[in-house]
Amino acid sequence: TDPIKTIAGNLKLEKDPPIVAAHKMYDWLLDTFTYNYQAPGAGIGDVRWACDSKTGDCSDYASMFIAVMRNQGIPADHEFGFPIRSKAAEGRIPFYHCWARFYVEGVGWIPLDVSEADKHPDLRGYNFGSQSADLLKFSHGRDVTLVPKQAGPPLNKFIHPYAEIDGAPMEKVPHTVYFRDYNR
Repeated sequence: TDPIKTIAGNLKLEKDPPIVAAHKMYDWLLDTFTYNYQAPGAGIGDVRWACDSKTGDCSDYASMFIAVMRNQGIPADHEFGFPIRSKAAEGRIPFYHCWARFYVEGVGWIPLDVSEADKHPDLRGYNFGSQSADLLKFSHGRDVTLVPKQAGPPLNKFIHPYAEIDGAPMEKVPHTVYFRDYNR
């Protein structure tokens, strides 16, 4: 049995308009999953793993949301970027973050950040349809093919530098991400 179809069926999403279906799925994830970026298997965006474990990080939450929305014929995808979580004028950004978005005809793409809402329950309402000004979007989508096309397979996510040596992907290209507020 397909766990995504089961979730969609249990939530009775088939006749809901996209905004209602999206909100039901958002609420279901918050009520069912537990945020744990250190769980073995977290961070890949493997929907089957997330269905079984009911945990994960931002990638796993977003993947679950996107899978159910797409199952209902609602366009949805990932967005990847860097959170600037400091009040300092400049500094290092140690981690990337991802969130989901879905499309509503006549409205456009609507962002939501389920994992942040799970970590900060007081922002549950805000993180559906709003986005922090402290997020710097870098890319969107998964299974990315670069231009010119890389010799290696499509990238699960394109958030870190990618390089090839003699047609083979280079593992863990060293990099550091910094920010600076030029308005100060």
